[in-house]
Amino acid sequence: MAGAIDISKYTAAKKNEWDQFIDHSKNGTFHLKRDFVEYHGDKFLDLSLMCYQDKNLVAVLPGTVRNNNYYSHLGLTYGGVVVKRDVYLSHYIDIFSSLILYLKKQGFGCLSVKTIPASYALISNDDFLFCMFRAGASISRTDLLPHIKMAERLSYQSRRKRAIKKALASNLEFAENTNFTNYWMILGELLKDHGTLPVHSLEEITYLHRHFPKNIRLFEVSQNDQLLAGVLIFETDRVARAQYIASTREGKIVGALDYLFDVLIDQVYVDKEWFEFGTTTLNGGKKLNLGLSDQKEGFGARTILQLGLELDLQNYDEQTFKKIVE
Repeated sequence: MAGAIDISKYTAAKKNEWDQFIDHSKNGTFHLKRDFVEYHGDKFLDLSLMCYQDKNLVAVLPGTVRNNNYYSHLGLTYGGVVVKRDVYLSHYIDIFSSLILYLKKQGFGCLSVKTIPASYALISNDDFLFCMFRAGASISRTDLLPHIKMAERLSYQSRRKRAIKKALASNLEFAENTNFTNYWMILGELLKDHGTLPVHSLEEITYLHRHFPKNIRLFEVSQNDQLLAGVLIFETDRVARAQYIASTREGKIVGALDYLFDVLIDQVYVDKEWFEFGTTTLNGGKKLNLGLSDQKEGFGARTILQLGLELDLQNYDEQTFKKIVE
């Protein structure tokens, strides 16, 4: 019979153990490795947890603390319980229950999680959604993520086809660039016009690229050495995600961004399972940028939902939760 679940706080001495576990988990990605989790360590109070059973690591939970609430993870696109690949649902329930009881005993008021989208997990991760539902969690946000399922691609919209045709007649040059300086300058200027800035500073994205060069890639389109458009890709085993998308005024005239996406979809990532365009929603799903959604769907993308869940820890009742098992 398996032993009890023992939970301990992550420390720097366990970095290699954590990262190796992520590599062999059923739902972990490079976003959840320590170099990524900690790139903005001065902004958040980290309290990541590691679950052991019979001295074997069976699950991890990347987390931060703010205002006596526990978040997984405030600095990441997604979080939640990451488990080893061979975990049965009955085992998962024990892990989940142990983590919730631990957080409750620590006095936290709420557990808030931005769930890992279904496209990212190597093996289904819906057991987490089921456990959160049975524990009494509520939906706190709904982000829409347009995806292309590469094996079942839809045709481009006519408008996108026309833009690509115009771009092909403009002698544009496609290239990958490992120096982000010029693109970040253009990206910053464009976002500034909309009253915002890139989530990652140039220093931060350079740091992340240095640690994850195969996962973070910048692709650009230029004409006569003039940068017209760019897309930063965050690449996991299954998904290529367009993280930062920008085009200059000149680039929009010649269809540079349409051309860039066409090359990425039809050549660079043609063998990837999913191509994701990033979210089309704002304020946790309270607002939808319909024009942006139409543009991304014009490339054949369709929506996958990413949920945000909140669980009132102090009202969590272990006996009621355990009644899910007959």
